[in-house]
Amino acid sequence: MYQALDQFNVGDFFLCHETLEDLWLKEGYPTRLFYQGILKVAVGLYHRNKGNPRGARAKLREGIDLLEPFTPQFMGVEVGKLRTDAGQCLESLANGEKPPSVTFSRPSVS
Repeated sequence: MYQALDQFNVGDFFLCHETLEDLWLKEGYPTRLFYQGILKVAVGLYHRNKGNPRGARAKLREGIDLLEPFTPQFMGVEVGKLRTDAGQCLESLANGEKPPSVTFSRPSVS
């Protein structure tokens, strides 16, 4: 999982998609939906980077929705922050503005 997180954070959304697809195909529910949600956000960002705002908006929306049950944290991932960042990116795309960066965060350990 953390390999996909690192791929996502460096902007290698295609490779992140491939890594997550391998994971979710072997996984049961509900974790399968968690992986699919992250995968959809990654695909949305891939479309954003390739100049396809319509595709980006569609996939970001799907990913945000799939990740909702896993908020605020799941499997060491700050899902709430990921959903917020993806939502801000979605809003920026809808308004024709430059979208912000979207990254994963792990929970801090005190």
